[in-house]
Amino acid sequence: MDVQVEELSTVTTKLVITVDAKTVDKKLEGAYAALRKEVKLPGFRKGKVPRKVLEQRFGPDVSDQAAAELAAKTLAGELSQREIDPVSEPELEHGRLHRGRTFKITATVEVKPVVEIEGTEGLDVMVEPVEVSDAELDEHLEAIRQQARRIEPVSEQRALLATDVGLVTMVLKAEGKEDHRREGMHVGLPDDASASFLSDLVLGLSPGEKRTGTVTLPPTYAAEEWAGMTCEATAELTGIGQIVLPEPNDEFAQRIGHETLAGARQDLHDQLLSVKQQRSRARAERQLVEQLVARTSFELPPKLVEQRAQVLARAVGAELLGKTSGEGTALEDLADDKRADVMQEAEFSVRRELILEHLADRDGITVSDEDRMSRIEDIAKRTGQHPATVRSYLVDSGGMDSLDDRIREEKAVAQLLDQAIAN
Repeated sequence: MDVQVEELSTVTTKLVITVDAKTVDKKLEGAYAALRKEVKLPGFRKGKVPRKVLEQRFGPDVSDQAAAELAAKTLAGELSQREIDPVSEPELEHGRLHRGRTFKITATVEVKPVVEIEGTEGLDVMVEPVEVSDAELDEHLEAIRQQARRIEPVSEQRALLATDVGLVTMVLKAEGKEDHRREGMHVGLPDDASASFLSDLVLGLSPGEKRTGTVTLPPTYAAEEWAGMTCEATAELTGIGQIVLPEPNDEFAQRIGHETLAGARQDLHDQLLSVKQQRSRARAERQLVEQLVARTSFELPPKLVEQRAQVLARAVGAELLGKTSGEGTALEDLADDKRADVMQEAEFSVRRELILEHLADRDGITVSDEDRMSRIEDIAKRTGQHPATVRSYLVDSGGMDSLDDRIREEKAVAQLLDQAIAN
């Protein structure tokens, strides 16, 4: 077997592999032997079909499949032997296998660039000090009180006021669509605007009264076929309620797991301060990496950047659609300005990743079992799953290596920030 290797660039390697005729014949013989065991043809016993007949009936398909298998296996062996680690799927070119002939394989492979950082001195960054004001504490405590609210029915017979919560039954009508009915809708909750499009329609009604008018539903309306539509709505007020909030006292504090209101405020203060400190440090880390990226130049593998851009495009698609997933959104689907932004962010992301990987390798940063378990527990807490479930998923999906990579990157940038602050 003859192999020619050409460095097309610092990130692209071309291999031209010529497989000898003997290996080709052996591969074809094995392919036809496997086919002979499975195929059934009239006039022949299973496993006894002559190769000439198989070649006449299945020759092109057998040749194509055998060629693809031989090309993939041969390339994998050459890459392993030469310690070439592709960062994207190699581009393979080859023809069919022909008995008695050599087989030529051409492969273009993208590899990681060599990253060289002369030094990390002179990086200008500061973790901004943060504090939590009494007003912020009051605002968050009020949000907690809202979560603990109850709605008490109004017993007197009167009309709905703007300060009330209305219990509403709604029917939507539109030409060519089946009527859409919903019961038990709450209109007037201060932190839930999902039914606010009915506010004007029901204001001033008394329980049992109806009103019909034109409404425009929000784009995020639960029934997607009605989302964003302007249509006729009939709303019936079935009840009136008033929001009752717990008094901000020690009894309320005990309901949320604290002995006193002062203790609850202190715990909330500490939580808010911790979040602000983490965000301040994250901003400093981003600034630090941006400076490091700006001063470090190397060629990027184009396919790797495009793959990252496609992942980011799905995230942008989800944001534009107001959904949790933008699955199906491709880079090509985005407007020119959005596509340019995504490509720029993809290039930064890949460059950042390669630089931090280099720093982690240079400084001997490793990931311990404790590091992994801590991160898995964080993921489990955020997603509401058991840590064992998260770990099992990562192992089964091959995600543990990616988890290790992220931990190493975070350790590298944290170490870099500590050094920059110290200097």
